[in-house]
Amino acid sequence: MLNLYTFVLDYRGGTYISQIKGLSPENAAEEWIKKKLDLQALGVRDYNVEDILTDVDRSEESPAPLCDLTNVWCMTFLLDDDLALVNIIKTNSR
Repeated sequence: MLNLYTFVLDYRGGTYISQIKGLSPENAAEEWIKKKLDLQALGVRDYNVEDILTDVDRSEESPAPLCDLTNVWCMTFLLDDDLALVNIIKTNSR
């Protein structure tokens, strides 16, 4: 069953929010990177979607559950040597 996930990206002082459906936080993160992460709008020059997917596939970069919270994960990766912090919230199960 597909779930709706809300992605909150903090990058270079800006906050960017979008939603996408996925089977799991990991699946939703992959789909979000492919379909919703607009690198050009963020001003990213030295990375592409494939680079980010490779980073996130590594276990230490994949969505990790946040302690004492339900249905909330976090992941990080670098874009042009700046930290991208992504919070993922399972918004509903429809």
